[in-house]
Amino acid sequence: MVMRTAKEKERMVIEMLNKNIGSRIICNRCNVSPNLVSAIRKKLGGEGPVEAMHTRAYRQFEMGKKPLEVAMELGITEPEVTKHHYGYLRLKGQGNLLGLCKMLGPKYIDQLRLLHTALTQNGIYPHLYETYVRKATRIDNLVSKTQRLNEINSKISKENIEIMGANNRLTGENKTQQLANDFLKEDNETLKLEAELLREAKVNAQRDLNDLIQKRWLVINSTRYIRGQF
Repeated sequence: MVMRTAKEKERMVIEMLNKNIGSRIICNRCNVSPNLVSAIRKKLGGEGPVEAMHTRAYRQFEMGKKPLEVAMELGITEPEVTKHHYGYLRLKGQGNLLGLCKMLGPKYIDQLRLLHTALTQNGIYPHLYETYVRKATRIDNLVSKTQRLNEINSKISKENIEIMGANNRLTGENKTQQLANDFLKEDNETLKLEAELLREAKVNAQRDLNDLIQKRWLVINSTRYIRGQF
C-alpha cells in the first residue's frame, strides 16, 4: 500500500469528488474517513474554501483534543497527526518539547504538556528541558553504575573473606605440620643419641670381654707355671 500524506489524500478526495465518485469508493481508495469526505464535500459545495489538513489539525489541538482524537476526527494516520502536533507545539513556543517527545515517544505528549505548564510556573523554561533530562539520565546511569560497583565490591569482599579464611586454615595446617616436623626431628635426634650410646656400650662390653679373656689366660698360664715348678 502506497503511503500518502494528508495533503495528497485531500487533493485526491477533491479530484474524485469533482468526478462525482461516491463517498464509499473515495474512502476505500484514499484511505480516509467518511467524516473527512463529508467535510471536504461541504467545503466544495460553497460553505467556504477547503482548509489544509494541518490547519484543521492545529484547530483541533487548540481546542484541547488529544492526538488520537484528532487522528480519528480527521481520518489521518499516526505519523501524520504526530507531524502536525509537532508543528503545533513549535508554533506555540513549546518546540523544545519535541526532543523529549522523540526520546520518550508520542504517547507522552499530553503528560509533557502538563509538565511544561508546571515547570514554566516554577521558572524552568523550555530551552532547559533537554538539559535537565540529560542530567537526570546521566544521574540515573551513575546511580546504576554505582549500584553495580557496590554489588561487585560486596562480592569481592565476600570472596576476600573466604580467601582469608582459607589462608588462616592453611596457616594453621602449616603450623601443625611444622610442629610434627619438629617432633620428628627431636625423635631422630633421640634415636641418634640412643644409637650412639648403644654403640659405645657395645664397644665397652667388647673391651671388657677382651680384658676378661686376657686375664683368664693369665690365670691359666700362671697356674700351669706354678704346677710345673712343683
